[in-house]
Amino acid sequence: MADSARILRNLMRRWWLVLLAVVVGVGGGAAYAFSAAKSYSASAYVVVSPTSRAATADNTLATNFAQAYGRIAAQPQVLAPAATTRGMTEDDLRRHVAPQTSPDAPIVQITGSAALPAAASANANATANALVAFGNQHSTDTQVRLSVLSAATAPTAPSSPKKSLDIAVGAAAGLLLGALAGLLRSTPASSGANGLASGSGSGPGPLPNQVPSPAPSRPATPEGWGEGGGYGPPAGPSASGGTPAGKSANSASKAAPGKGSGR
Repeated sequence: MADSARILRNLMRRWWLVLLAVVVGVGGGAAYAFSAAKSYSASAYVVVSPTSRAATADNTLATNFAQAYGRIAAQPQVLAPAATTRGMTEDDLRRHVAPQTSPDAPIVQITGSAALPAAASANANATANALVAFGNQHSTDTQVRLSVLSAATAPTAPSSPKKSLDIAVGAAAGLLLGALAGLLRSTPASSGANGLASGSGSGPGPLPNQVPSPAPSRPATPEGWGEGGGYGPPAGPSASGGTPAGKSANSASKAAPGKGSGR
């Protein structure tokens, strides 16, 4: 619950990002809706009915054959004569015709599409008539007949694009992307804030790279270190006879010239 509230607060703080994404999504959907090529569609309906009394008693016979003829409607046996009627190739007509069937009714729906309303209805009617002709050639074997229940008429409005639907889809996509962007932007900040809050009571610690310097130690006094800070004999009487070392050195220097004078 706390996480949901935190996420909602983060999104509210970044409402401008979500709004910007929604505006961009609406603009993209509107651009597609007004720039995409218009397509029209029209539908013709073919009904399958039994021809014999025995077939009439079987309620599922006509429905089963309708399912079969719905699959045959996209085959060359039907599309080839329909394409000749329309003055187009079989592959081109296949791209502009879509048959559909119902699981509980003996009806085949054939939808034709084209860039012009009249061409869409003509594609559907040509395919429906070719299917009826093919089915009735085999009515003796199948004990069913096909007939056009409702012919296709030229539509008055394009089937695609649908401006309101495309704009709504763009707005929904922008809202989703904006919310995701807001969550991604708020994740690092939230983690840093939680880290500072968890360590606020313990006080600042030492930096990782900061090493405390050792306390200075006083070097041991070496032998012969005098009171004046330099090397030399210590002050005061010597340990042998109490005579300072300086006086002994002076006496020795005075006695040395006497030996030289006796030569």
